Amino acid sequence: MEIKNILSGTSFYAHKTLGAHLENNGVRFSVFAPDALNVTLIGEFSGWADIPMSRDENGVWQCFAENATCGQMYKFRISEKSGAIRDRIDPFAFFSEKRPGNASVIYDISKFSWNDGEWLGKREKNFNAPFNIYEVHLGSWQKSEDGEFLSYDEIVERLIPYVKSIGATHIELMPFTEHPLDASWGYQTTGYFSATSRFGEPCGLMKLIDECHKENIGVIMDFVPLHFVSDNFALYEYDGGHIFESDDEQKRYSRWGTILFDFTKPFVMSFLHSALIFWIENYHIDGIRFDAVSDMLYHHGSGDEGLNEAGIWFMKTVNYFINKHYNGVMLIAEDSSIFTKVTAPVEYGGIGFDYKWDLGWMNNTLYYLSLPFEKRERKADCIRHSMDYFYNEEYILPLSHDEVSHGKKSLMQKMFGDFEQRYLQLKLLLLYTFTHPGKKLLFMGTEIPTENEWNEDKPLEWNTYRTEELTAFIKELVTLYSSCRPLFENDFDSRYFSWREVSDEDCFFMFERSSKDGEKVTVALNFSDEKVSRKIMTTEGEIIFSSGKADITTTKNTKTLNLGALSGAIIGKKSQ
Repeated sequence: MEIKNILSGTSFYAHKTLGAHLENNGVRFSVFAPDALNVTLIGEFSGWADIPMSRDENGVWQCFAENATCGQMYKFRISEKSGAIRDRIDPFAFFSEKRPGNASVIYDISKFSWNDGEWLGKREKNFNAPFNIYEVHLGSWQKSEDGEFLSYDEIVERLIPYVKSIGATHIELMPFTEHPLDASWGYQTTGYFSATSRFGEPCGLMKLIDECHKENIGVIMDFVPLHFVSDNFALYEYDGGHIFESDDEQKRYSRWGTILFDFTKPFVMSFLHSALIFWIENYHIDGIRFDAVSDMLYHHGSGDEGLNEAGIWFMKTVNYFINKHYNGVMLIAEDSSIFTKVTAPVEYGGIGFDYKWDLGWMNNTLYYLSLPFEKRERKADCIRHSMDYFYNEEYILPLSHDEVSHGKKSLMQKMFGDFEQRYLQLKLLLLYTFTHPGKKLLFMGTEIPTENEWNEDKPLEWNTYRTEELTAFIKELVTLYSSCRPLFENDFDSRYFSWREVSDEDCFFMFERSSKDGEKVTVALNFSDEKVSRKIMTTEGEIIFSSGKADITTTKNTKTLNLGALSGAIIGKKSQ
């Protein structure tokens, strides 16, 4: 019966039927290859000799290997109608051989003992709570002394205490599904059910997530449902036909040269639906960030090429299912399009995401800070415009890996001026980020004032000049953000935000935020290189905001972060 659901596109549990599953004293193998002339199983348990597989009326090939055990490698040898014979991975494999090898590996995904029941019972979507994400590429956050990848155990020992120390509520892991090329960062996936073997076994990743939950840190998975690699050992032309991609060659390739999933095919729907549920159920993932959503809304991400109706249907169906069945799991769209209702519930005509990345805010802000000071006059819309559309969706403010790679420069390099001016503007950017409405995302290394772009082949430059100082500044901002209710409550309710001043002439901005119980804070930001003074009336009386010296001062009702002429202040009654 489940095979019928899988082939009709209605299954969310295809991984429980297809793939390699332990049974009694062996393993049952199943693979969908309807266009294959023949399929055999090869593996360590047979000395890599062929084991025949039988085909049913649905195109599913099966066999039972009595001597197969956990940890052994295997592949499916597929004879195509063209006459070619290729050894392929198992699309549903739970583990994989470490690259450069690419065999699938038998693995008991259920053997890890979880200890996070309390966390799972209380987790939420954080609409009215502090939500501050630290985005991590596990391969380059740190490396071992010999330059190799850290193991999952080493990552547990190093990463979790650090994330806790800087006050992040969640970590977002860049794709940790199996992939052949380190330089792809995991975005060109081969194993959609397989945690990469670069750092150890799947239970190691489970331990990392379990330990995060023990420290009240959520884990968000970066997931790539749009496209996959064209390597001939993986999904592309899997059985000599086109199981995963379009039969039409003109619709087969992404703008990155990878292969597009064909969402019109029922098997593809079941495959991707099941992959998402697999990570939620088996790895206790707290959120999923969908990569390249704009390309699933529009063909090739362009409104001129029309709506991608099949891609929209895929997102609606899986988002609706997850929201109904998995309490507190957040769904996040990396989307640069102007498509509306991305974060509206499916029941109300939306796509069903909980959050969307605010890439407009990010682009406008970084552009503004790249301008010479004298050219920032009459550019106030770069700052003001974010609030013109902000309440159309539920937004996360991202300073992500995409902005410090592929020639885009480090955050420090993006700022205008000499080193000191760039450094102060980076601090001002962070102050603006943590006071602007919306949840927060910082890529690892944002706390390092480096002049160098992120390089996935090298560990972060932890010894960079003034890193300790900048990290301390971020910790202070995060503490302020997490303890001040107006800065995280009612992010998506326009009644609790107002502009108090937007000055084109001297690049000064001031806004007010409030909580439901009437607590208010005023945020003042000076983006010029000139001293700015303002008299600010508050419920506590008149306060003079004056920029011009570099220090941090705190009075009873005011925290002023003076960054030279560039400065900001947060003014209001302190949260108890």
